Amino acid sequence: MNKHLLGLLGLSLMAFVACTGTDPGQQPSLKVSPVSLEFAANGNTSQTVTVEAVAVKWTWEMSDKAKEWITVSEADNTLTVSVADNEVPEQRTGVISIVPDRPEMKPVKVNIAQEAGEKIEYGLSVNPDYLEFEAAATEPQEVVVTTKGEGLTWSAKPEQGADWVHVETSAGKIVVTVDVYEATAQPRSANIRITPSLEEVPAKVVRVQQLPAEAVESCVVSPDDDIEFAYNENAHKILRVEATCNWSVIVQGADGNTVDWINTVVSRQSEATTGTVSVTVARNATQEPRSGVVVIKPLVAELSPISINVTQGPAPDGISTLLGNVELDDMGLGSNFYYYLAPAQVWDTTTRVTNWQCELWGSGITRTTSMMGDYVYDGTGNVLKLAFYSDCVHYNAEKHFIVPAETYTVQKYATRPAEEDKVPFTVVQGMEAKKWTNRMSHSWYLRVEDGVIVSRAPIHAGNMVVSCDENEVYTIEVAFEDDMGNTITGTITTPVTESKVTFTERPNPDEKPKPDPDPDIDPDPEFGQED
Repeated sequence: MNKHLLGLLGLSLMAFVACTGTDPGQQPSLKVSPVSLEFAANGNTSQTVTVEAVAVKWTWEMSDKAKEWITVSEADNTLTVSVADNEVPEQRTGVISIVPDRPEMKPVKVNIAQEAGEKIEYGLSVNPDYLEFEAAATEPQEVVVTTKGEGLTWSAKPEQGADWVHVETSAGKIVVTVDVYEATAQPRSANIRITPSLEEVPAKVVRVQQLPAEAVESCVVSPDDDIEFAYNENAHKILRVEATCNWSVIVQGADGNTVDWINTVVSRQSEATTGTVSVTVARNATQEPRSGVVVIKPLVAELSPISINVTQGPAPDGISTLLGNVELDDMGLGSNFYYYLAPAQVWDTTTRVTNWQCELWGSGITRTTSMMGDYVYDGTGNVLKLAFYSDCVHYNAEKHFIVPAETYTVQKYATRPAEEDKVPFTVVQGMEAKKWTNRMSHSWYLRVEDGVIVSRAPIHAGNMVVSCDENEVYTIEVAFEDDMGNTITGTITTPVTESKVTFTERPNPDEKPKPDPDPDIDPDPEFGQED
């Protein structure tokens, strides 16, 4: 196995030998069909890959990590591929390499992709999160505990030292009683901690306070205006509560029912009645607006609850702003091609993939860089910002790098994918972004008119075919789609016009340096002596 394949597939590989035609008079060839397989998260049947080989022997190889969920059997030049059910909420991918025994022939890769498993969401909420008792109160009060996610249980107990608070639990609720409070100077308070059975689910706290005497109470919330959120907004909106009494926070929908998309966090010091409420919302994945209410409830009978309305806008059908298909008709000779590259160390045999970040723009656009590092566009035309992975590219003293000729297929990745999850010859699917005027780690299309970005679209599906001639002029045929089904197609013909390479040479950790000679030892003690 050559070093190139070892770097591509990892250090631990298993190979299975298959036979093929061996007539020396035939032209060697190797054809694999199909070169990609897709599986659902579970309930799959096997799929097959056919290998047609002429005058070539071949083996197939797969990494140990892929073998954890992919099973391959071989018979009569056919590979039968099956996958285990995916029980995690993330897509997973693997590669089967068909490797010919002729060094002049490249391996053929079969990409395997399986959909993410169903994600189970867990959560726990309490209502109310504050209880107040009179000094001589003997009547119990209840707290409703709501769980989300099958099998989630919980336990509740007062904090250490709060022996005057007593808790009994039953299905979905906590019953709280307190001892008679004989002091008359200051109220006393304690927390009841509700602990879920799963560590990843945050615990909840119910605050219990007991008053020593009657008082004239007040409660003011500021600001008291309605709160509005965009569908994807993750900002915190802060409410300040100034009160002479204790209070609790209740979240409900416009219809009065409980909602789980509005989240509140109360901050106040122990024994204090003044504090803040931080309000956030979950992303709205629907195309409908929604509304709810955050209620600040003073825990005294003479004061009325204070309601703050919360609204959130609808999600768009897709994040693309294109109104139709796009033809890249301005990217012939005279267009521009920039790439950024961080090649591997010369001695590196373990790195599987190299990340290329490229930008291509039409002949009607000029691009400069601002002092802040942002790209500034002038003119009118099309821009492609592409991030993709090839097989490993090593550093060379000439600093001369060529994008490998291959078909690159769009694939969805996590925001920061692990190295072992990156697949060679894939384009990173475009993700939601707030800024398009700098180098990106995923892929987008931009339309610029008179120096202004007027429309944009994530590269959501499709592929690009890269080739390069002897004059290092690239031909890149793209057939992309955005997340609304609009196509972005065309043929780009251009040499590299700009590039940036980041590389710091590091010593091979497997090669120990030779020790310096001891200057006090004569290397030739017999020099100058007669035999």
